[in-house]
Amino acid sequence: MSRSLFSIPLVAAVTILATTCTSEGAWDTIRRQQALVSQNLIWRQRVPLTLDNSFPASDELVDFPVLILLDDSNIDMDLFAPGGRDIRFHAEPIAGRMPHEMPALPHEVEHWDPAGVSAVWVRVPRIPAGSPDTRIWLYLDNPTATDRQRPTDVWSNGYVGVWHLNEADPPYRDSGPNGLHGTSEVNGFTTPERVAGPSYGYAQDFRASPTPDRGIVIPAHPAVGDLGPLTLSFWLQLEAVVNGARFFHKGPMELWISNSHPEFAVGHSGPKLFRSFTNPWSLGSWQHFAVRWDGEPDPAGVSLYRDGQLFDTVFNSGTPTDERTSDASKDLIIGNVSFGPPPERPTPGIVSSVQLSSVVRSSGWIRATHRGFNGSFVSIGAPEAVQYR
Repeated sequence: MSRSLFSIPLVAAVTILATTCTSEGAWDTIRRQQALVSQNLIWRQRVPLTLDNSFPASDELVDFPVLILLDDSNIDMDLFAPGGRDIRFHAEPIAGRMPHEMPALPHEVEHWDPAGVSAVWVRVPRIPAGSPDTRIWLYLDNPTATDRQRPTDVWSNGYVGVWHLNEADPPYRDSGPNGLHGTSEVNGFTTPERVAGPSYGYAQDFRASPTPDRGIVIPAHPAVGDLGPLTLSFWLQLEAVVNGARFFHKGPMELWISNSHPEFAVGHSGPKLFRSFTNPWSLGSWQHFAVRWDGEPDPAGVSLYRDGQLFDTVFNSGTPTDERTSDASKDLIIGNVSFGPPPERPTPGIVSSVQLSSVVRSSGWIRATHRGFNGSFVSIGAPEAVQYR
């Protein structure tokens, strides 16, 4: 890729044109362009992004966070300003409107690595079911642009917490609307180790060696109290099947390993609600899991997805007979359990990209999310020059 269309700086180019124009109309154009340059509103290039939602049993996706993976194999990373601060996303251009005059789609730069893979999320208003070619535009190549990320707007559609888990040390930032940042070094927990993520960025290693007390604590908050319905998704690289190990724990509600199988359970004053699934593990490999619960006291309302597909081999289940036990006052623990110090039931593996919603996501939503992570949902086209009037 090349900057040949813009082989001299824009300020200099506009100045040269201004000194050679003879037409009053051309002068008006140059004055407008000079004003845009002075306000950092010139984006030199744009790239079409095609979203493929045509897979079988797809669903209409409304206000859907799309993951864009960028590296030198699909775009010239040198075109971006440092940190990707010039990134802007727009829907299809509006006739007669310049880029800065069109509403930008909210985005978040999750991870920026100009020498590797960078990850950027953008909330797309609507992607029709079965559509192979919904298109949005990525605007870039504005070295003087300022950062305009809006993470909480990206995750505004039913998300209560989004923890990418890229941090080397606490706090573990929540990109969602509630600011539920996680910590360690409390209640006997220690900080997990940051390691490489599934395809980009980083993840958190909770394995018990050298210590069994690694965990991330999300303090109790009304936004995550007594959730149901819910959808919980995450990437997991499991090292071993350890009975009693916890992936997520919030008092009487937990996702854990029971009899060698993953079990989602919600405590009640009598018998608990639970459903477990027969051995979905592929040890040593990254897998994307999503657990859904419709909030009803029936185990049939619990379902598990593995790598975007429904995993419907049920091992066991139980139906409650009494009232649900509230978890509103309990912290949410990622990667361990909080029965009491010291914590001793860590996840025997590595966790990344935790997303928690207060709604039951559709099968199509879960599949599209997984396809975003593996890069098959988005195609990145060739850059083109942005025309300014």
